[in-house]
Amino acid sequence: MKELENRLSSREVAEMMEVEHKHLLRKIERINEDFTKSNIGFSKYWAESTYKVEGQLREYKEYKISKRGCEFLAHKTTGEKGNLFTDKYMDRFENMKEVITNNQLQIQNSEITKQIAEIVQAQLNQNFENCITNVDNKYSQYIRPTALSKTQIVRYIKGRLGIEKANDEYELVKRRIMISLGAKHWQDIPIEKLQASLRVIDECIDMIKKDRPYQQQTMF
Repeated sequence: MKELENRLSSREVAEMMEVEHKHLLRKIERINEDFTKSNIGFSKYWAESTYKVEGQLREYKEYKISKRGCEFLAHKTTGEKGNLFTDKYMDRFENMKEVITNNQLQIQNSEITKQIAEIVQAQLNQNFENCITNVDNKYSQYIRPTALSKTQIVRYIKGRLGIEKANDEYELVKRRIMISLGAKHWQDIPIEKLQASLRVIDECIDMIKKDRPYQQQTMF
């Protein structure tokens, strides 16, 4: 809490004391002169400040007066006015104390709520990531190859065979792949298994290609 946050404007204090503001300023400045002569600091009682009047550019002088400053001024004011002023400023400072305390509690509660929300959100994010990882690990075998994946595999096989359209060699390669992977169709093979089977695919292609010279020799 800043020191000046728990102070009253000398304008409000003047109103409580039922005096004109300019007269209160003069009184405070006379007291300041006495303090200065005796090397006594007056900041514990009041601090010089300024205020503006709406619609005007000029700044006007005032003091921000602490509770101790009000007590000091009350001692300087005798009789009924002094008693009434004491009652007013004491009530005013009690109200200010309640407002500041409530604001501090609201800030603390807000900060605690924010921290709790961050912790909960972090936990939710962690749980979500773990959940996704578990799903991936548990059900990856059930994820089938997409049309794009199948097209890439087919193009790869055709490219290795040096053909543009599916022919008998392509069908033989495909059949060997399906037998090796224990499937009947591309869509029956889990995507991860298919991606990890390029070695099997290459072996099947190489076996078919090795048959080519043999077949050519038997034809002559």
